[in-house]
Amino acid sequence: MNAPRKDVELKTQHQQLYEEALRNCRIIADDPNTQKKFLEKFDRLLAGMKAYSHHIQTFEDQRWLKDALIKWHSAFSSVLGIPRDVLGQVEVQPPRPESRKPLSKGELTKYIETTAFFKSHSRMVMKIDKLGEDRRNTIIRRFQQNPDKIYEIISEEIVNTEEERHTDWYNATVSTASEILDGKINFAYQMGSDTYDHLEETWLKDVKLMKAYFIWKRKGSNWGGEQENYDEACWDIRRRLLDPQFKAPLDYFAEAKAYLQDRYLRNDEIDEGKENTTRLIQTKAKRICQTTGDCNEEVNRQRAERYIRMYYENIVPAVENKKVESIDKVLEAFRFSKEFGRRYLIINCFEAAIAMYFLDPEVIKARPGRVEDIL
Repeated sequence: MNAPRKDVELKTQHQQLYEEALRNCRIIADDPNTQKKFLEKFDRLLAGMKAYSHHIQTFEDQRWLKDALIKWHSAFSSVLGIPRDVLGQVEVQPPRPESRKPLSKGELTKYIETTAFFKSHSRMVMKIDKLGEDRRNTIIRRFQQNPDKIYEIISEEIVNTEEERHTDWYNATVSTASEILDGKINFAYQMGSDTYDHLEETWLKDVKLMKAYFIWKRKGSNWGGEQENYDEACWDIRRRLLDPQFKAPLDYFAEAKAYLQDRYLRNDEIDEGKENTTRLIQTKAKRICQTTGDCNEEVNRQRAERYIRMYYENIVPAVENKKVESIDKVLEAFRFSKEFGRRYLIINCFEAAIAMYFLDPEVIKARPGRVEDIL
């Protein structure tokens, strides 16, 4: 049976079983034999969804799977009253790199918006669980009457605050950056230069913290200390920096090189006359104030400029020519950002992505200094 046929069967199976769950929710919840048979069917469906998640071809496929998982999570928690962490059982992968042309800025923004949307509705579902019985029953009846309008119903019944919506967008942006640094969305093959600003606006530190949270969640909330999980998240990033199999062909560096030269450089040196350079320095100086509590504007500007010169004036020859002196300067910039006693934490995900996808890992391994101090 070919893949498209399987996809159609899975989607049909989902729709039929979902409608059955809403239609027969009372007997499924109350009758042990009916519930057992239903859960057996659902487990087969869930197994199919897990398999499907590893062979997603388009972002439309990915959105369908997220949509289906949200519906099932809602059905179990709010309609059937059966504890089941459906959202935590399937890791929804982005499309494979070879199946997708480079993303436009609009497509990546839409992807982030969709991710934020599902995060928002996941929270709303959790809020439904905490409502009184009468209110929950009202929502359940609406689900049963309109099974395809779950999002509209939830949005009408439950309201997220402005702060929660901001958090959802922030988490979606960081989550997307993490997927890029993991290679799930491939920086070299799938990211056009008009999408780089999403990575520039996301700090590497925030990706590490999110990865540490999911490590903690995967292990169980009572296992492992905060620092231990954070260290594991950092090593996950360093492994890709040092993994020859993770690297992209040098030909794919051309677009990132042109972007760097156009926005920040002149004759291979930082051009402070360019508006983007000024903005980059200001952003990093402000970040240093936030991370250290030292808000001397001139001093922080000098610190930011020092980092930027080390990284941006050396990353192109470090990648293209494997120039040892330039690689040393890029690594020095990373160490300068996070060295104990400073902790400026000013590496953004665009800077990290170039290093992870293009810097020669064997040269990095041969350089003096601890690998732990790089990223």
